[in-house]
Amino acid sequence: MRCIIATVAMAIVLPLLTMFSASADVTPRPKPIKTPVIIVIVQNPISIPGQPRSLTEVPIECVYEPMSNGIYITFTSNIGNVEVIVENTFTGEYVSGSADTVSGQLFVPISGSEGVYTITFITDSGSEYYGSFEL
Repeated sequence: MRCIIATVAMAIVLPLLTMFSASADVTPRPKPIKTPVIIVIVQNPISIPGQPRSLTEVPIECVYEPMSNGIYITFTSNIGNVEVIVENTFTGEYVSGSADTVSGQLFVPISGSEGVYTITFITDSGSEYYGSFEL
């Protein structure tokens, strides 16, 4: 008798279990892999009074690194002291500071929240460089 009850119970329970397990997605979805973002920096041609408007080499290279939530900046030549401003145009959040380019490198931590970011560099001599990127 017990064997018959156990068999009937299994016959009723097994289809229900497979029905629920088939409808529930329990596998975790992989998060998108974030890769570094290269930020193209250009020089504002209006910021240099008396200079002709020609293409010049930009002495700044920037990469946003998602693993550290920050921007790695490399100065390929010494351009003196610079003011650095990074702003998320979606949230209005910004980070600013000044740095000497003699060391050649700088790290600027940011929140990493979604948005379009602008980065601006202003030198003591009045030259201005800028770029933008989206997260």
